Amino acid sequence: QGYSPTDEDIVWSRKPTESIIEEEIVVHHASLVFIDVGGQTKERRKWCQCFSDMTSVLFLIASSHYDEHYQDRVTKEFRNKLREAMIVFEGLINHVAFRRVSIIIFFNKTDILKEKVNSGQSNIREEFPNYPARFDPFRLQDVQTFMVEAFVSLVNQSASDPVPMTTAPRLKGAGRGSLSGPSFSGTNRSDSGTGPRRTSAPGCANTTLAINTPKASMPPVRRRMLYRHFTTAVDRRNIETVFHAMQDTVLQINLRRIMMS
Repeated sequence: QGYSPTDEDIVWSRKPTESIIEEEIVVHHASLVFIDVGGQTKERRKWCQCFSDMTSVLFLIASSHYDEHYQDRVTKEFRNKLREAMIVFEGLINHVAFRRVSIIIFFNKTDILKEKVNSGQSNIREEFPNYPARFDPFRLQDVQTFMVEAFVSLVNQSASDPVPMTTAPRLKGAGRGSLSGPSFSGTNRSDSGTGPRRTSAPGCANTTLAINTPKASMPPVRRRMLYRHFTTAVDRRNIETVFHAMQDTVLQINLRRIMMS
């Protein structure tokens, strides 16, 4: 009674998204519209309601989940969480509704990832045998590079136009835009809410996403911009920096659209 939460309390609080939530945030006279959709299996069928007039998809991944598993409620098999994030990302981002949408990936929980990698007790190569021999599994930068390349490889591109992979520069101003997309600090197909799963290599047809569209049915995409950031949600300074960079991303996207129209 009489307790008022501090900013730190609010940062550490967590509530799963179980519906479609739209929020408009004004920062430095720039308006950003966020549409947050639930990542649980039962919520994914609602995503199509949001797939119109979007500027970008903001996709959140728990980067520290590379060695974590959950048990499927149906098959009782244990699944890798990061692999599930990959299969959900691939099915979503290659849907025809996103062929001209820029992609922003937040690899969240960087603090936990750093702790795991630097401890030397968790070898990512044990979970991902395709981890390149040239990369040190106990070097944070190498692990992060592998994760970025793994997700970038899932984005359908025309053969002549590789994915521009970049981190947007920090800027205070930005135009009005819509950032919509699922938040995945961890999701799965069994509604346990604990995180991603994967059962085979990228491109397989075993995803249960109703919105999934085969890559072959998509027209060639001339250029798809992909921005990525490694974030720590409980680090206010980190999130502030990333948020300003994201504002600039939206501004750049809107300017490109105006120039092309």
